[in-house]
Formats: sequence, C-alpha cells, structure tokens
Amino acid sequence: MAAISWENLIATLQNLTRFQIAMYAIGYVGQCIFGLRFLVQWIATERRRKVVVPMAFWYMSLAGTILLLSYAIYRLDPVLIPGFSLNMIIYLRNLYFAQMRHRRVVARVTGLSNAAKNRVEELEK
Repeated sequence: MAAISWENLIATLQNLTRFQIAMYAIGYVGQCIFGLRFLVQWIATERRRKVVVPMAFWYMSLAGTILLLSYAIYRLDPVLIPGFSLNMIIYLRNLYFAQMRHRRVVARVTGLSNAAKNRVEELEK
C-alpha cells in the first residue's frame, strides 16, 4: 500500500478530470449533510428537553442520501448502492407520512375555524 503524503494527494488531485472533482464534491457535500442531520436532531432535542426528530432531519437525510447514492453509483459501489437506495425509500415514506399528518392537522384546524365562524354568525343573527 502506498504511503499517504501531501505530495501523493496533490499529484492525485491534479490528475482528476472536472467530472471526477465534481463527483468527489458531491460525495463530500452529501456526507456533510448526512452527518449534520444529527446535529439538527440533537439541537431540537435539547431545546424541547425530550427526544424529537424534526422535519429538517428527514429532509437532510433525503438530500444526503441522494448525493451519496449519486456518488456510490459513480463509484459502482456494490455495498453502498443498495444501502442508500433503501434509505431513500424509507426517508421518502417518512416524509409522505409527515405530510399526510400535516394535512390532517390543517384540515382539523380549518374545520374548527369554520365551525367557530359559523357559530359566531349564528349568534349575531
């Protein structure tokens, strides 16, 4: 195995194409987003003093997974491709459930608002 040195790293980077550099950047950004989602979750938990998983966690999970899956496909990695593909399905499903819950809450609040408005109108007659 070759020794890792700054000279070897610089020589390797100088020989990369623009596409390869872009794919490495996608991989690094994906990894950063994927890792930072835990910071978001930790901060939300600390603020509420109970374990919570904010919506930003799921969006960051999905964004990080899409970028890392793109990088894994570029690398033709037989381990990461199935793993990130499954993650993407799970995160999309969780976001779907969260969206459906949000719609039910909005409908309930709107329904209560309309009922209150109708009651006021009845009282004013």
